[in-house]
Amino acid sequence: MNKLNVERQTTLLGISLVNRAKTARRAGNRRIEAATDKILELAKMYAPIDEGNLESSIKKEVSNSGINGRNVYEVFIDEMAQGSNGAETVGQYALRMHESVYNLGNGSSEKDKLVGGNGYGYGVGGVVGSTFLIRAFDSVKV
Repeated sequence: MNKLNVERQTTLLGISLVNRAKTARRAGNRRIEAATDKILELAKMYAPIDEGNLESSIKKEVSNSGINGRNVYEVFIDEMAQGSNGAETVGQYALRMHESVYNLGNGSSEKDKLVGGNGYGYGVGGVVGSTFLIRAFDSVKV
């Protein structure tokens, strides 16, 4: 499979893929969209879970906002979604869960076991936990 000319960008709570090729854009866009779908799937799998608000706020968006109308594929966290406790937004919670080191709660520990981890989380033999979005991004090759 030919390597695509893809620009990869990250922000604190989002990632973007842009097809930079001048030719064969249709096939390249299909591959980038498939990669974006996989990143979305993995980010949700790696994210810790308490009540599910974080998982449901991880979203994908495709726009033609790139240079010369090129498609931009993004996986991001809807930062303004309200958390169930009302004290913080999902974005605030996501930032804390993405950037901090912590022990998994019961729901996340069970999820970790279900997705092939040992129940202790990322960094100690599991997959659920911190840096969930960046790890998903880094796991998918385009």
